[in-house]
Amino acid sequence: MQMRVDAGSLEAIALPPLELRLLRRRGRHRVALEMAGAVGELRFSGATAAALFRRRYRHMLTARRAQMVAYAVTDETGTPFFWTGDAGPVYRWGRQALSDAEIAFLADAVAMTGFFRALDDTIALHAAALTDGYGAVAIVGASTAGKSTTAVACVRRGLQLYSDEYCAITPGGVAPFPRALNLRRSGLEMLAREPTLPTGITAVAAARCGGDWEDAGFDELFGSLHVPEPTPLRVVCAIVGTEAAPSAARIPPAAMLRYAKPWSKMKPRGLEGVRALLAALQPTACYELRLGSPDATAQLVARLVAAS
Repeated sequence: MQMRVDAGSLEAIALPPLELRLLRRRGRHRVALEMAGAVGELRFSGATAAALFRRRYRHMLTARRAQMVAYAVTDETGTPFFWTGDAGPVYRWGRQALSDAEIAFLADAVAMTGFFRALDDTIALHAAALTDGYGAVAIVGASTAGKSTTAVACVRRGLQLYSDEYCAITPGGVAPFPRALNLRRSGLEMLAREPTLPTGITAVAAARCGGDWEDAGFDELFGSLHVPEPTPLRVVCAIVGTEAAPSAARIPPAAMLRYAKPWSKMKPRGLEGVRALLAALQPTACYELRLGSPDATAQLVARLVAAS
């Protein structure tokens, strides 16, 4: 379902401690998930929104004790509030009424931002992340740029998927973030139109043509839930457009900042954040990537990783 909302429209507000305490009590439905070695828990007031969030993160659920807590609750008037931790800002949605799916969507955006900003020594890029077993590649791009389609095509060409949403860079390498994928109808149709690759993934894509595929699990797409071990980040590609044939132009790590910084999430802020991100990019080969067909692009990405 195409969301009518975006996190940028949330209003940051200050709430009196008593009101915040009362809102916390409404978070009765809990979902705990593991990310980059840490555990975060979301608490919802609505059971359906919690179930939708749980489904999206079903490969990351854990029974371990949470180190970080976020909230997605509505007050007695039905107004939704979102926040992470005790010191983080509180966000209110004061526009049209939200569906349970939209509450889960905004909870995801607010909680992941808060969780990644609470983690030491972890930088999360808004990027698909894959590995050939020796080095990892991040494919940076906006939500509609083609990251997910390219990531699935790369798996068909032998790479292993960490995530189509976040490249979580830790001291031990890129960490798995196997949140379920959202594949648009256009991407599914492009994957299905490549008969030169009669893989299981192609068949699954063909069977799902005709509409978007929300919350596609790794097991549904790839036939099993295989999450690779962390590997060092070697290549970063920023999607800058499309062509008849894919191409990659090498750029300096400093030039990659303009693509990677706007949606990156990390504990250091301001200039310290820029320095931390540049330090993470410095050992990598950086490219501006123009997409061709999914399979041709996947072959190019695989070559870049193999050569790194």
